Amino acid sequence: ITSTYYTEAYPEYIQAFNDSDYPAQYINEKWIKSQPDSFYEAVTQTPDDYLFERDLSRRTADTETDPHRHHPIFPHEIAAGKTGLSKSYYEGFGFMPWLDEITLKLAATIAKEEKLGQDDTPDLLIVSLSAHDVIFHCTGPESHEEAEVEMTLDNYLAQFMTALETNVPKQDILYVLVADHGGMSLPEYLQEKGIDAHRRGVQAKIFRDSLKTAILNKCQTSDSLFLA
Repeated sequence: ITSTYYTEAYPEYIQAFNDSDYPAQYINEKWIKSQPDSFYEAVTQTPDDYLFERDLSRRTADTETDPHRHHPIFPHEIAAGKTGLSKSYYEGFGFMPWLDEITLKLAATIAKEEKLGQDDTPDLLIVSLSAHDVIFHCTGPESHEEAEVEMTLDNYLAQFMTALETNVPKQDILYVLVADHGGMSLPEYLQEKGIDAHRRGVQAKIFRDSLKTAILNKCQTSDSLFLA
């Protein structure tokens, strides 16, 4: 995402990447466990069907009306995909680790096409991986999903690094892994541990609309400035 200040159109390789529509290729895929159940039972603190996790597959009520969706068990799939490609399918795609895989594919493509690291001037490539963040918030750090997405993301990062190192010597690359914030356990899990924690249910659309109205009234400006 850029602006016409820098370019009138995306580079051809970006257009080609977008035209490939990688998310559509996962329409019949399921996110499954890579290890036997005994592994997750040993490294996690909650069962796979822990009641208070949110349903990544979006099989039940929509998040706009029900922030407490259940049935959060493997395997996960995008329910909207059963009726074909739609806005709901692409929204659901953000709840799957495949989003981070595609993001890293694009980052590797950019590095290759822009010839990053090919001269004496250092290049900075910043990549944000958002699927892990969403999954963590939905299921908590003690979940089977969190254990699996950590291993999945580790594999994606290995593939990304291998792709970079085909064009740039490893000794000329500095990898820095950071997080924009930490994460906490689900409130219900903390309650089970004797901690005074609670969940506040807020309907996202109502919250966004009221916030947008307040900002517009305060700033006295056009709503064209706001995307939410």
